[in-house]
This record gives sequence, structure tokens and C-alpha cells, in this order.
Amino acid sequence: MSILAQVPATSRRLSPRYAVVRVAVLVAAVALLAGCGHASAPTDGAVISAGPLPTGVFVASYAYGSGDLGGGHGTFLSLFDKQSGKHLRDLVHLDEGSALGLAGSSRATDGSIVYALARGPHYQSGVANGDPEAGSCGGTVYKLNAVTGQATSLFTVGRDWTVEDPKVSPAGRSVAYLSQRCTAAFDEHVVVRDLATGRERQVSVPTGSASQVAWRSDGAELVISIWFSQQHNDADASGYVVVPADADGPQPRTTVRHAPDAGCVVETAVFATGGIQLVEGCPNGTTAPARLVQLVDSGPRVAWRASTGLCPNGMTLASDPQGQLLTSTSKCGGAGAPVDVVQAWTGQHAREIGRYVNPAQFVANAT
Repeated sequence: MSILAQVPATSRRLSPRYAVVRVAVLVAAVALLAGCGHASAPTDGAVISAGPLPTGVFVASYAYGSGDLGGGHGTFLSLFDKQSGKHLRDLVHLDEGSALGLAGSSRATDGSIVYALARGPHYQSGVANGDPEAGSCGGTVYKLNAVTGQATSLFTVGRDWTVEDPKVSPAGRSVAYLSQRCTAAFDEHVVVRDLATGRERQVSVPTGSASQVAWRSDGAELVISIWFSQQHNDADASGYVVVPADADGPQPRTTVRHAPDAGCVVETAVFATGGIQLVEGCPNGTTAPARLVQLVDSGPRVAWRASTGLCPNGMTLASDPQGQLLTSTSKCGGAGAPVDVVQAWTGQHAREIGRYVNPAQFVANAT
């Protein structure tokens, strides 16, 4: 499951379609950090880890209150053991009530971690996505070196734009991230930034909003999960678009592909061995269980389908050298507190890595 399904929209600029009925840990929006494209470490004291990053781990975000994995409150980027699911150590810590917010992370092929700390937007109406204040956004994307454990800034996004979900390319030369104007709502596009030159390209779908971006393993293509805030007909159902890695500008609405199964919607899409994998919600994103669907190439032909047993709403899916890592929650609201679950998929076979039952804890975004 994604932390975006678990924390308020003030911490990640998210659509209400991700809302899950759950008592959330309050994580405030983030302050802009200095440093652009040079080897400066964060100046906010958020990085608490030094030393090599071990193998056999996955990285996940979690937020917690009292009585959880070791004391303290706030939001963390942490290492977990890939076999047992055990929490190993924290890498980044943002205090509860901090002006900072963790806005996504990804793993590089060398094991390094790319993550974003972003701020805003500040909603003047006090309602998520309502009346966002100009100049209240921005953030910085960092790289946590796998050998040293030290963080350096890669680039900074100005206060008039949002930044979240940074995904580093397989070669490590570019980062794709989601962004929109600070005063906008439901209008996220993908920005691809060349780390050597600082040049950026924007990839969007008219009237659509990007919810996730992922690279193909050879870096040749991107798959972008797309949703539409206005639902007029079946063409406005959420879907995905596949574009060349050097794509630039708006992509035709006709390039958006939808769920191969009638009566289902696409929650997220990533590349996997053999083709794209989709998470489907049927008939919508708040109906469990979600399906994991393996397409042949980019679809629409299906190689196999499997039930995840989890809620599709806010689910995250990430490519891993051994398969796919899927994170979600056991319930889509209703009676009782949901349980956070991380699964490792090899083909259509799943192994549950961890089940996190503390109602004050939100484990999310495994990668």
C-alpha cells in the first residue's frame, strides 16, 4: 500500500480517490531545502543513517505514533529485511509536525536510494486540494549513496511547483518525477530531468493526471499511470500510457490504455519481465481484492491474473531484481483497522514478506 493511502493529503498532494478510512498520523507539508545539483547534504538533520546499505533489503516509508517500532513519532524512510520483513534501521526521519514531508523514493541499480523531501501546497481553505496557496510548494530530490550512506542533493524544484515520486533511470542519468503547478489540482504530469545538464521535459495527457511513473529495465520507455478527475464515460476510466524515454509534451488521449478486464480500472502499472504488470480494481479502486495482471508486452493480451487479497486503493508496485514488490492494506475501509502488508511476487506466485498490525503505523512504498 502506499503511504498516500494512509496519510492526509497535506503530506502528499493527492487526489481524494486515494482516501482510505483510517485514523492517520498527521504529517505536515514540507519545507524547501537549499542545494541544486551539487554534493550538498541535507541541512535539516533529517538524514540519520551513515555507512553502507546492506543487500537483501527493501526500502519503505512508514509513519507512526506512540508504541511502534522503537519510539518516537513522525515519518521515516527505512530498511526492512526482505526475507523476514523485520524493520532494520531508519535512514531518514521527519519529526511529527515537521515542516518537511517525504514525497516518495526509488532504488538505483547500484542500490542507492533516490528520495524527495517536498513542501506544500498549503491549502488556504483547509480542505485537501482546495484553494492552494501560490509559492507554498517546492522541494529537493536527494541521493543516498549505497556505499557510504551519505545523502547529497541532486536538484531542487522551485516553490511554484510540486515534486513527488522520483524514479531514477536504470543508467542513473535521469530522474522522472510527478509535478504540477502549486496552485493546480488533479493536473500532475511527469517531468524527466537530465542530471548532467539540468534540462527537463514534461510528459502529460490532456485532462488527465499522472499518479505513478516507472522505467523499463533498459531505460528505453516509461509507463505512466493516468487517472481522470472527470468521469463522463468509459474513456475516462483510469489507465496507463507507454511513451519513449525521450518523449516530450502532451500525449494524445487515444494513447491511454485501459484495464483489459471489463468492469475493472487500472490502479498502477509498471514494467516487469515479459511485459507490463497492472494492478486492477474491480469494479473500482475501493473494492478488494485487487488483481495483479501480467500483460504480454504492453497489452492488451493477458498472460496471467492473480488475486492479491489486498485493497487496490493506494497500492504501490515496484520492480525488484527478483520480481515485484507490492505494498497495500488488507481492507478498503469499513469496520476494523486495516493491516499493512508487503508481498514479493515472482511471476504469479506471491510470498508475504511482512504484516504490520500496529494501528498507529503505516508501512508503505516498498521498493
